[in-house]
Amino acid sequence: MSDTPQPDTNRYEQFIAFRTRLNERLLGDEAARGTGPGGAPRVGATLVTKRFFNLDGRAYEPGALDTPTKELLGLVASMVLRCDDCVAYHIDRAKAEGVSDEALFEAFDIALIVGGSIVIPHLRRAVDFLDQRAASVSMALPNHPGRPAARVPGAAAGVAGASAAVPGASGGAPDASGGTPDASGGAAGASAGAPDASGGTPDASGRASGRPEQTATHAKTPAPRPPGRF
Repeated sequence: MSDTPQPDTNRYEQFIAFRTRLNERLLGDEAARGTGPGGAPRVGATLVTKRFFNLDGRAYEPGALDTPTKELLGLVASMVLRCDDCVAYHIDRAKAEGVSDEALFEAFDIALIVGGSIVIPHLRRAVDFLDQRAASVSMALPNHPGRPAARVPGAAAGVAGASAAVPGASGGAPDASGGTPDASGGAAGASAGAPDASGGTPDASGRASGRPEQTATHAKTPAPRPPGRF
């Protein structure tokens, strides 16, 4: 029996979809939040929450420490605190920044030393998430043997189309009121400006490219960061 995760049960894809939906529910406008049982718009995040999400994003911008290093620090802290969603998020962001699997496993070692044996169950889930992310990214690449071929009008059956984007790889940036990415899970720019007088999330200076995995330990160019790690 193969250990390769199936697309309909892939934990990475479920994580991205859930996070995108709830970010829209928290930070989106009235249309994104939807309406409650009485037909009134659902209440969204407060100004305090929006400012916290903005602060979280800015903390991981490159400075004396580059962004990949900060993601590894966040990963170790999350494992010691035993926050599986936080661990998953930092693994995803570290890979997007070009961090190698070897570097991630060395970070796991630090988490084990600091947190002790109670970290081991979270280490297992972290490795499982890393493997399922790799499977999802691989399935999104063109000409992958497990990826269904696209139907191109006027072309013979079985001709593969353009590659599908990884969930959460591209999308809209938050608006001035601290809005969230669109349904595709877009990332907010890492180098965005400070909040305005209303405390909104800054405009993004770029969008995630959905580029293939880099083999270097650290990426040469920082990748835009989604708002909040939760």
